[in-house]
Amino acid sequence: MKRFENQDLGAKPRIAVMSNDAIGAYVTTTSLLQMVRAKYPDCELWYFGGDRVKEFAEKTSLCDKYYSLLGTGFGQWMKDIGKMPQFDLVINTEQMAFNKLTSALLTQDHGFVCGPCAGHGGRVDLPFEDGLRGKLWEDREWVSSHVMEKYPFLRSGWIVEIFARLAYLEGPVPGYDLPCSDPGMHIPEVLFNTGASLDNKLWTLEKWAELAKRLNAEGVRIGLIGAPPKQGAIHWKGGDVDAFLVEKGLVEDLRGKFTLPQVVGAIDAAKHVVTIDNGILHISAFRKTSVTGLFRNDINRLWAPPAPNVTALTPPVGKLPADIEVDTVFTSWKQSLCSK
Repeated sequence: MKRFENQDLGAKPRIAVMSNDAIGAYVTTTSLLQMVRAKYPDCELWYFGGDRVKEFAEKTSLCDKYYSLLGTGFGQWMKDIGKMPQFDLVINTEQMAFNKLTSALLTQDHGFVCGPCAGHGGRVDLPFEDGLRGKLWEDREWVSSHVMEKYPFLRSGWIVEIFARLAYLEGPVPGYDLPCSDPGMHIPEVLFNTGASLDNKLWTLEKWAELAKRLNAEGVRIGLIGAPPKQGAIHWKGGDVDAFLVEKGLVEDLRGKFTLPQVVGAIDAAKHVVTIDNGILHISAFRKTSVTGLFRNDINRLWAPPAPNVTALTPPVGKLPADIEVDTVFTSWKQSLCSK
């Protein structure tokens, strides 16, 4: 394998795009898949993700083939990779060892790699290319307000654009592309999703409850969406908040009721979504429904989708999302009513 620096890939290249299987990671990758297809219209395009996003990946028209890299056991992975063809280009957006090793194995004969990759011999990673793109791959300050000054090929600090430009993809960055299905039931006006992968992303139980009570007092029905409780506890923090809201009758418990495409349909049917910075926020972005997202300071520059329906709220400097006031979130909901 060699580092990709926009070399000619031939008439009908075989290309793989890899991410992890967090829902937000898959959703943001759909923009990258669209841009790869636009640049290489005759390519054979594969997506390598994982079991958690299978319901999306198996129904998308964005790629030709899908492989569930994460969630596959080592033994099966070894058999599968050994049978796979070699790739002309692998674009890997993740630092996980499984992704890096797979990138190397799929391009070892003649292909190019963009992103983290195991090096020759396996002792160290493959060095990044010389120049600004290589420096950006190595940079640990993607959330910096100066990222565009340091890397003038960027037009924004949005993570989707960063990955696109690192892969030498030019032009406008499209919104997300997701399969959508009828949820099969009447959807409440407002949807909550309280879970996050890290404790420092969370809003407090007391604030979720106060917001729910204020919305209920306005005659607003609230639905709580997300994974089934036992499954959600494996990946997400904040299950105590969900349990409290359900126990007190402040929300309708819709967790685990939908497939992922039906979650998209449920969001489309709602009028507003309130969520932490997570996969639900990214599913909601670029849809018709307004969404209020609670972000950590600086992280919003990297991860908040630049979509007109998204309001990205941040706490005061030096504080966490838990410090965002209920009034601020309630006002965001009120303003969404005026925009309709």
